[in-house]
Amino acid sequence: MISPKEFCDKWNEKRDGPVNKLDRDMLQHTNLSSDTRRFLSEGGLPASAAPFIEFDNATEPIQNVNQKFGMPIDYQSYWFIGTTGSGDPLCIDERTNKVVYLHHDNNYEEIFMNSSIHQFAESLLLFSKLIDEAIHINGEFAFLDNEIPESVCMWFEKELRRIDPKAVEKNTFWFEELENLTE
Repeated sequence: MISPKEFCDKWNEKRDGPVNKLDRDMLQHTNLSSDTRRFLSEGGLPASAAPFIEFDNATEPIQNVNQKFGMPIDYQSYWFIGTTGSGDPLCIDERTNKVVYLHHDNNYEEIFMNSSIHQFAESLLLFSKLIDEAIHINGEFAFLDNEIPESVCMWFEKELRRIDPKAVEKNTFWFEELENLTE
């Protein structure tokens, strides 16, 4: 599992933008695990990352989605950290510390992304490498034109499976991303 320091060291801020670290005090009111809180405060999350993920502002305390969006109390265990490209809330579930998104077009159904914030961060790094490799092989617009070589997609799936086997199961975020890459 990637450490907060390793994530910061591997994230290319010049190319991919800054990493925002949350102040520990902004996380104390949550029931997130100490390991998750440590990663968010020492490693942080980028302001944005491929594939089309935006992360919330790191200057205010983290909120659960019922506080942030007025969602029903049933959602109080989901701590909002950002949005997907479709505008779905991206969250950490405090009961499990899994990273999920809440599919707004399907009654806010929980969709699995990664088993932990560590594995999520490492998956973002892998996706960045996938884009780099596609560009190296097929030119600067390879990712935007969806010209990802099959060998690169296979490498990405294999690496995802290595770091978080559940992330490539059917009906997960990364499974869907892999499907989109091979269309």
